[in-house]
Amino acid sequence: WPVALNVLNIMREHGYGKQSMTLRSMGQIIASHGAEKTEAIVDSIFNYMLKNKSKIPFAIDSVTLDALVSAVVMSGKLSLADNLFKQWYSQLSVKRTPESYDSLLRGCLIAKNKTLAETLLTMLIDTDKLKPTKSIYERMILISLSQFNYEDAFVYLEAMKAQAMVPSWKTYSTLVRRCARVRDPRARVALKEMEDMGYHVTEALKSFADSHGRSARYNNQHKNAVGDVSGSVGSSSNEQGKKGNKEKKTPAFDIDFTV
Repeated sequence: WPVALNVLNIMREHGYGKQSMTLRSMGQIIASHGAEKTEAIVDSIFNYMLKNKSKIPFAIDSVTLDALVSAVVMSGKLSLADNLFKQWYSQLSVKRTPESYDSLLRGCLIAKNKTLAETLLTMLIDTDKLKPTKSIYERMILISLSQFNYEDAFVYLEAMKAQAMVPSWKTYSTLVRRCARVRDPRARVALKEMEDMGYHVTEALKSFADSHGRSARYNNQHKNAVGDVSGSVGSSSNEQGKKGNKEKKTPAFDIDFTV
């Protein structure tokens, strides 16, 4: 890793390797070693940067630290990533950026940790005086949708639109599905907004909203079912009439909250 950092320093000194894409693979490689080894590797890299600040000044910036924090997030240690996030940047006199927060919020989304996400958002706005990006707003919406009480998702959605940011198709479709699952009429409102914004609303998504969270596959099986209706809701048509077979219910598909 010292060699890699020195090469990175030379590249950046000549105007190359300043984008996050350059170091994305580094974070993935580090995380692939497993949680415990990842912690040891990023700690070693950070200490090397701390001791050699004057020798590799171009290699030390938010993009590099973001990659290290992201590696810890990918390894599954969100709490550790949060601690390092709050210490490392100030120790190296590096300013955090919205992208710095974004990688950690992705970990909050995977872990469905809304408490930490809200703490980070407050820190971004009040401590670092930064403005949330479209990606950060969308992560907050999706994190809120992963909770039992998802009302804050609409707060972040409206705040996002107030900043002239257009939510992505995936964010809207996740919102529709979450509302549909609990018969929240705002599923239809979100569908209408999608159409007004020019998004293609699939028949599967419309069906999911209309049937209050049941998948299209479930609806087709229900439609084609024969025999005793009370016992055939979740069965496919070719399963009907088989004596002694237990009828299998098809669960509605899970919502993918990652983005």
